[in-house]
Amino acid sequence: MSIYTNKKNMLKKALVSLAVILLCTTSNIFSQNTSLTELKTNDADGSPVSLNGVFNAAGVVTAVQQLGTGTAGPGKIQDGATGIAVYGNAFTQSGVKIGDSVVVSNFQLKFYNGLTELSYTTASTVTIVSSGHTIAPTVVTIPEIKNQQWNGFEKYESMLLQINNVHFVDSGTFDIGTSSGHNFPVVSGTDTLDFRIVKTNTSLIGKAIPTGTVNVVGILSQYISTAPYSSGYQLLPLDSSGIMTATAVETSKDKNYSYGLYQNYPNPFNPSTVISFEVPTSQQVELSVYNLLGQKVASLYNQVAPAGVTNVNFKANNLTSGVYVYTIKTGNMTMSKKLMLLK
Repeated sequence: MSIYTNKKNMLKKALVSLAVILLCTTSNIFSQNTSLTELKTNDADGSPVSLNGVFNAAGVVTAVQQLGTGTAGPGKIQDGATGIAVYGNAFTQSGVKIGDSVVVSNFQLKFYNGLTELSYTTASTVTIVSSGHTIAPTVVTIPEIKNQQWNGFEKYESMLLQINNVHFVDSGTFDIGTSSGHNFPVVSGTDTLDFRIVKTNTSLIGKAIPTGTVNVVGILSQYISTAPYSSGYQLLPLDSSGIMTATAVETSKDKNYSYGLYQNYPNPFNPSTVISFEVPTSQQVELSVYNLLGQKVASLYNQVAPAGVTNVNFKANNLTSGVYVYTIKTGNMTMSKKLMLLK
């Protein structure tokens, strides 16, 4: 082999090494994402156990701003398991829209009158990964909302929910009452929950309060000033579509969803990334990761997924650098994409 060939090969190796270093540097910009389930884990009083920690998280935007006063929020994001409030101008003024899949970085976990939220810091950023996703409301009962876990996981707070077969206690028209909003109780049997109208719900203000049985849709918030934080739940409608007849909901609830597998983010990554998939109806989904030899190296998700988008955190601590394939399988389809791990 000639000296020229040896130099050429050495140059190629140096360029490859430099490319890997640059990619690793890029991937290290993104810290590990924490699942919303972990952030929502609470103590016996209902306070988050990771209070004041700084985290990155991922989800689909279900509300940009719901407070009704001021400009800071909070908005809401949701993954396949739960939702969380995101407070601050870094989120509400970032250009995000309902249906965007986002990664929120360097937000501090806070607790405000019973509501667990990610609050902005001077280092907070919001990255839009993709758009046009739809989150289907989770159908629950009022007792299920009020019997959430303490020393466990407060699942329904900050989720988009649907409660069927309720009626309003009040009559007349919807108004905000005060500058911060007004509660309109809804009743199912002997169970009552506050349906709260705030300043941002302009399409409901002035409309007649229904007199019959309806289904209500909104994002669950909470406001209670003393422990234990096991009450004070409020359903916040996004707009006038938050009140529907049973027929309207049944004929429209499965529309606008499709099968989809989205590119993981970040990519390349080290050691954690978020994989998002979408299904049109609630169904069994398996999400796995394979090496290029076709061998399964990780099983990430194997359960019934709700209609809409589910975000799954993939931590590749035990894998070596390289290209892998992630695949979702349902009874109707299989989809695959590649990802790159750089350590």
